[in-house]
Amino acid sequence: MATHAPSVDTPADALLDRIRFEFSAQRAMRLTLPQASRLFAIEPSVCRSLLEQLVARQELIVAPDGAFQRSDLRFTPRTRAASAPAFLRH
Repeated sequence: MATHAPSVDTPADALLDRIRFEFSAQRAMRLTLPQASRLFAIEPSVCRSLLEQLVARQELIVAPDGAFQRSDLRFTPRTRAASAPAFLRH
């Protein structure tokens, strides 16, 4: 009878799960690398690697301004502002 070793999440897996959760919980969240590094309390080089993994998996995209956002929300600040009510536009 074969036994299966319990799955062990690495620290990187745990961080990826946390990043996924935050982007899922806050659907319109857009973060630059410095913002993400501060929010997740991880070194910028590690943060970049994790975010790039999520981009490679097509879970996130990099907007033209360099911000990371969910791949299913392909808006930029300009298009979002244009769809806002007139009294909210600058």
